[in-house]
Amino acid sequence: MGESWLMQIVSDRWFVAVAAFCLGLLTGWIVWARRQMNNEAAPRETEAHLQHADTHTQDTLAQSDQQETLDALASELENAQKMLEESQAESDAYSNILGDLDEAVKRANGRLKLIVKAIKRQ
Repeated sequence: MGESWLMQIVSDRWFVAVAAFCLGLLTGWIVWARRQMNNEAAPRETEAHLQHADTHTQDTLAQSDQQETLDALASELENAQKMLEESQAESDAYSNILGDLDEAVKRANGRLKLIVKAIKRQ
């Protein structure tokens, strides 16, 4: 009889769900606490590594990276200016063509009006 109540609790679905939930909470709390301890230790290690680093090497690397970046930007600006000039030339060409077409349409319209007037007179 002493074992029947224990088996009844263990076989109940709610008990298993609550036990799994508690186990998940406990595991999450342990992992969180461990990360917190590691995060507190990490800045001290990082500061120690930075203090022992060679600043001259870091400055040289930073300057070379900046120079490469500036060179890349300069080439991009040159390419953009070339594309803009080409685009401007195309736009000017289209503008001239449209102007000529507009004049031709206006002349044709004038001629049609003259023809319509001549037809109405007859």
